[in-house]
Amino acid sequence: MKVTKQVEVAICDFCKKQEALYYKCTACEKDICYDCCETEAVKYSHTVHSSRSGDGVYCHNCDEANKADPLHRAYARIATLRREANSFGEDFKKRSDEAEAALKRVQEQQSATA
Repeated sequence: MKVTKQVEVAICDFCKKQEALYYKCTACEKDICYDCCETEAVKYSHTVHSSRSGDGVYCHNCDEANKADPLHRAYARIATLRREANSFGEDFKKRSDEAEAALKRVQEQQSATA
């Protein structure tokens, strides 16, 4: 028995590959494969502390052209807050490492004199 099936496939608008995982530009709706999303687009998380469905993806042209768009500005604000949270974490880690090293030095000095 033979069956004919009609299959719809997505083709990346940048590299023309057929991939399983695709993103769509939030503004122009071009299909963007996973690899091209890393090089040809900007991905904005929809929350400060996680990312999943609901994230915004803009190809580079739309990212530049839509800076005044309220949706784009909202994504960009969250991206700024994510960077700020990461820098807080990095600073906190640095200070905690310094405090732990200072404690270790004091403990070693006390052990050496005891």
